[in-house]
Amino acid sequence: MIVKVLLELVIRAFQDGAAPETIVQRYSTLSLSDVYITIGDYLQHQQEIESYLNEREQLAASVRQRCLETQPDLSLIRSRLLAQQTL
Repeated sequence: MIVKVLLELVIRAFQDGAAPETIVQRYSTLSLSDVYITIGDYLQHQQEIESYLNEREQLAASVRQRCLETQPDLSLIRSRLLAQQTL
């Protein structure tokens, strides 16, 4: 089974100061050469990759918002269940 690691995870770890060796320890399916290649590509195409990552973050925020809007307010259900327990 091949487990893929998102580009975002590698780049954000690098931006947070993680060494390539540390990133490989976090994501054991990556090789050290994979991480160096990814970081090298990022450094060569930083503007394009940052633009891509920002688009992904905006999409994720939009999906979270839609989930919040369609999901019922569970606090009301919890309150009713707790009230029934005390009866």
